[in-house]
Amino acid sequence: MYEEDVIERLFCLSQKVDNFELLKGNFDLYKTKWTDFENELNNKPLVITDMLGKTWQEIDEYLQTLTAKPKLIIIDHLQEARSAFLKNQKEVIDEYLKKLRIMAIRDNISLVICSQINRASQDEKVGTEPQLHHLKNSGYIEEGADIIFLLHWPYHYAKNGDRNKFTLNVAKNRNGRTGWIDIRYKPENYFFYEEANQEKTKVDWTNEEA
Repeated sequence: MYEEDVIERLFCLSQKVDNFELLKGNFDLYKTKWTDFENELNNKPLVITDMLGKTWQEIDEYLQTLTAKPKLIIIDHLQEARSAFLKNQKEVIDEYLKKLRIMAIRDNISLVICSQINRASQDEKVGTEPQLHHLKNSGYIEEGADIIFLLHWPYHYAKNGDRNKFTLNVAKNRNGRTGWIDIRYKPENYFFYEEANQEKTKVDWTNEEA
């Protein structure tokens, strides 16, 4: 996404603004909220860019220019990784992840890397809840990650039923348990939240890694 798109989503999330109202050109209704949003971000150590990160070298070179290293880097999305030397996309992604992992350990940085899901399997229906083997160009993605969350929004495919129902699958957890958590999602605000009634939140702790 472009930088403006990310900022718009952050605005809707932070100020609970309906994104459809912005699409309709009703930004003037939210000028006060926009001022609050700007004040909230003022002096925050946040960098949003759509011009950096397609190669691991770009990220490493940028980190070397910083006196204070970031605590967190979010990359969206992994399949945009490129290499001047490698042609096979699986090899490109594997190298990209390995180099990023080395950098993260070196500079004590947490990494959140978003990946596409491969829905092209002919033996599975569109809308099937994603599994680890659905990770696009899967290889070192599964091997190198400490934690993998698989997200599933049934309403996106069915277009009926509970539009706020969302499933978070802790598919891999190197130092803990795995399982499914039912959470809620407000697409108009890009807002995820847990049920107020904890009895409605189902967690399957039976699937533990050795």
